[in-house]
Amino acid sequence: MLVVAEVAATAVLRAGASLLLRSFWRLQHVDPGLDADRVLMARLSLPGTRYPTAAKSAKFFRTLIDRLDGSPEVETAAATSCVPVGGGGFGLGRSFLAEGRPEPPAGSAVSAQWTVVTPDYFRTIGVPFPKALQ
Repeated sequence: MLVVAEVAATAVLRAGASLLLRSFWRLQHVDPGLDADRVLMARLSLPGTRYPTAAKSAKFFRTLIDRLDGSPEVETAAATSCVPVGGGGFGLGRSFLAEGRPEPPAGSAVSAQWTVVTPDYFRTIGVPFPKALQ
């Protein structure tokens, strides 16, 4: 009886491992919707003492992007507040209320995430964008 249980457990473990490997292979071959082959991403944290205001931070990033765009080795440059499918970090959330609807009970507000991007961001990471929205 013990041998039968061990064989059954082995079969279940092998089937589970097989399904896990198949799922991993599929995940490796999913089209993420962006062309990451020629994209370099870097995370920057500006010191608050040198860039104490949003305006100074924005000026730094505008200058950085302009200088990168001017480099012959760089096709396009862009910035974002959150890297795509990067995990970690945090989203910038904002609760909102639907017009004409009563305010929901405390703790049940609907929120939406938003990410700040520069104008060439989608073109830079290779995301196809409808012509009408460009």
